[in-house]
Amino acid sequence: MISATLRTPTNKPPVLGTFSKSIEGSVSLNFCSSGGKYCDPQCHHHPHHANSNQRCTCYAVKNEKRFDRRQLRLKLKRHADTDPAELVSRALHEIKALVSKETPPPWLRIATNGSVPSPQDATPAFLKELRKLFRYCRSHSIPVHFPIETAEKTGFYRAAVKGLVVVRESINDIDVFVQARGPAACTVGNREQTRLERLEDAYQVAKLHAATTGRQTLVCPSVAARFKKLNTSRSQPKCGRCKACSKTHMDIVYPLH
Repeated sequence: MISATLRTPTNKPPVLGTFSKSIEGSVSLNFCSSGGKYCDPQCHHHPHHANSNQRCTCYAVKNEKRFDRRQLRLKLKRHADTDPAELVSRALHEIKALVSKETPPPWLRIATNGSVPSPQDATPAFLKELRKLFRYCRSHSIPVHFPIETAEKTGFYRAAVKGLVVVRESINDIDVFVQARGPAACTVGNREQTRLERLEDAYQVAKLHAATTGRQTLVCPSVAARFKKLNTSRSQPKCGRCKACSKTHMDIVYPLH
């Protein structure tokens, strides 16, 4: 998934961005680079866990290093140096402007890159602005994907946003995910496997999770289509067309990508 920078008519970079995994008009809001100041080192995909024998498994870290992602890297650095409350306030202003033009975003993804502030960095002002943003999205039927990388952080944000959006825990351990009552997500597979092998493992984990918990479980259609090389069709599943990540009753499995 590649993130990009939107441009305003005055050519000043706004806070919101776009990302290639989503349908046209979707937006993202990022707070730092991947593996950066707000990413919890306990996440198994954190660069902290990579070594000479194992590459970092965070897809966003890989994407940010691309030669054509310089503008994105600069934007993420600016965001990391900006008060998170200000970022959310500006994001809400930009979404309101889109709504006023009758072009509301069909999808909002929080943290396509990096993560949200840790509990100790989440000021009351930031959490107030976050609730305002999510309240506005709810009132205008803008679905939100809000993933969190650890259980402790997930619990904190679930309490903070008061049910305004689904806060989805990204579970690193497959055995824990299989038993989880959600909303949750899990990444399956390793770099030594082919894409189709990772996809098959993802389907098996999704099936086991559904059988164990009774919860509806989906392998990410966008990643699955890409792995099956079905991404040439205009009807390719993309975020915003598929809204599973924003739904309380659904859990998601991602093949490592």
